[in-house]
Amino acid sequence: MNWRDTMKDAPRSADMHIALLSRIFAWAKGNEVILRNPLERVERLHEGTRRDIIWSDAS
Repeated sequence: MNWRDTMKDAPRSADMHIALLSRIFAWAKGNEVILRNPLERVERLHEGTRRDIIWSDAS
């Protein structure tokens, strides 16, 4: 998490890096290489949404 927090200036990128690492851990857990995925329930830093761009009242 300290590594992720070094990327706070780019929260979306930090979340993508953690998501990729979590997938690797999930694979390792599924193949019994590790016992648990330490990144299973990590909160995201990025809170953005594109709803205002995609959806409008004019549609």
